Amino acid sequence: DQAAQIAEHLHNDLGMRRCLFMIGGWTAGGYDCRHPDNLPANPECGGNKKLTEAIARIQKLKFVACLHDNYQDMYRDAKSWDPKVIEKRPNGSLASGGRWLGGRAYIVCSARQLDMARRPENLPGIAKLFPAQSYFIDTTYAAGPRECHDPDHPIGRNEDIAWKIRLSDYSRKVFGLFGSECGREWAIPHSDFFEGLVGVSGRYYHGLDPAK
Repeated sequence: DQAAQIAEHLHNDLGMRRCLFMIGGWTAGGYDCRHPDNLPANPECGGNKKLTEAIARIQKLKFVACLHDNYQDMYRDAKSWDPKVIEKRPNGSLASGGRWLGGRAYIVCSARQLDMARRPENLPGIAKLFPAQSYFIDTTYAAGPRECHDPDHPIGRNEDIAWKIRLSDYSRKVFGLFGSECGREWAIPHSDFFEGLVGVSGRYYHGLDPAK
C-alpha cells in the first residue's frame, strides 16, 4: 500500500508522467534474502493480494510496474539451498559473494541460474500471479564474466556471458521488459534498461565520503 502511495505521489503531486517503478523486497523474507524462493509475496507487506493491488494502482497511472528478483545470489536460509548449483573455485570450494540481509550470499553458477528462473514457482508462477510489465534480475550484469570449476557444470567466461544472455532473453520473453544492475556492452541487445550504470557501478558511489 505504501509503495502504491509513493507512485501516486510522484504522479499526482509531482507531475511525473514517465516512470519505471521497481518494487524491491516483495519476495518472501524481504530484500536480499532467501533467494531463489520468492513466493508467497512478503506477508509483512500484505502478501500476494496487496502486491497485486499495488501493481494495478501503479499501472493505472500509466507507470511501468517492475518486480525485483535475483538468481545469482543464493542464501543458506533458502528452502532451495543446494551447494551443487553454487559456482566452485579451482580448489572446489563454494564461491561466496557479499553479506546482505540474508547473511553471506553464494554465487550460483550461471549455467544453473536459468534452471531456477524457469521453475514453475519462479518466473512462470510469478507472471501468472502478478501482471507486472517488467522484470529486474539483480546482479546479473554487476559481476563481470566468471568461471565455474564444478565438474558437473564447468564454464568459462564466454560461456558465463552466454548463460546470462539466455537468462535475460527468457525474462524478457516472460514479462516483456527486462533490466539488471549496472550494465555490460554485451548485454545491450538483451536488456531494456540498466539500473545504476552511472551510480551504483561507479567507484564514486561505493567510496563516497559524506564529509567531503
